[in-house]
Amino acid sequence: MEDFVHLSEADEARVQKIHKDIKIFDGLATSYLDSDYIKILKKVGINAVHYTVAFTTLVHQQNLDDDFVTACRSIGRWNRIMEENKDEVELATSIEEMEKIWDKGKIAIFFGFQNGSPIEDNLDYLKLFYQMGIRFIMITYNKRNFIGSGGGESRDTGLSDFGVKVIKKMNELGIAIDLSHCGDKTSWEAIDVSDKPCLFTHANPKKLAPTPRNKDDELIKFCVSKGGLIGPKHMIGNMVNKKAEETTVEDYVDMIDYYVNLVGIDNVSIGTDFSGTVHSLAEANAQIEMIRAMNPNAYIGKRVKPKGFDRIEGLFNVTRCLVKRGYSDADIAKIYSENLCRVLRVIFNEK
Repeated sequence: MEDFVHLSEADEARVQKIHKDIKIFDGLATSYLDSDYIKILKKVGINAVHYTVAFTTLVHQQNLDDDFVTACRSIGRWNRIMEENKDEVELATSIEEMEKIWDKGKIAIFFGFQNGSPIEDNLDYLKLFYQMGIRFIMITYNKRNFIGSGGGESRDTGLSDFGVKVIKKMNELGIAIDLSHCGDKTSWEAIDVSDKPCLFTHANPKKLAPTPRNKDDELIKFCVSKGGLIGPKHMIGNMVNKKAEETTVEDYVDMIDYYVNLVGIDNVSIGTDFSGTVHSLAEANAQIEMIRAMNPNAYIGKRVKPKGFDRIEGLFNVTRCLVKRGYSDADIAKIYSENLCRVLRVIFNEK
């Protein structure tokens, strides 16, 4: 990928060293995973990824992997993918396991859901999913389910009584509660009810782009006050309040700056939400149009990937921007992995 941000020779050498020496944990990705993409991840220096293995989409009115049976099939498919690439990647279910995987020179993969619907209305399914390796669950996607309301709903009814039980069971088992797509009321109530920190793995500031999908300052601060953290996502359309075609990697780093100034360097991570395919981007835009039909204010513009960060290789440009803006290596290490690992140790009952 072309260097979008130009630095001095010394600073460029520093960027390359950061990607070689600092651990990088992508807090949310939906990309395909094959030998070619694994090579790209290694080239970038990514050491751990939280991969979505089941989610819901409204495209063509289809639900994908959003009930118990289809989610189990998806996990089975991902187990096969992991087996096919076992020399390069390995499933992690704890931070301790992740570090052992790193010692083997492999990339650690965490399994997660981008919707709580596979739980259906049965708490027993949560333990089964935990035993299958699921360690992250976003309790709702854009729509309402048995647990609560998504950010695409025009009326957020908050957590259901069943949703409260789900939160408590996730706390007990050690499954991370992701609120990235949830409605505001549902998010506030989940954070309040949870005994463990909650995460916004891939969510952007509403102050920079006022859409229901994004998060307001008070909600972010409330999440952090209870030990949680937030990571910006790369996809534009709910990233900045400007024409999507004009946005660049600098706008992505503006969001990192915004969060660091709002809640401090110790409470910010990254969750790129990279899908890795053009087809998925077209589907994402189709989904947005369907959501807008129900809630016209849910998204701004189309989802367009920012110049300089349109592929995961653009993370080098993110690092260049951070270096250019005066972030230290220690700061970058916190944002790229250390903060998320610290919080996950608490969530996974390792601390």
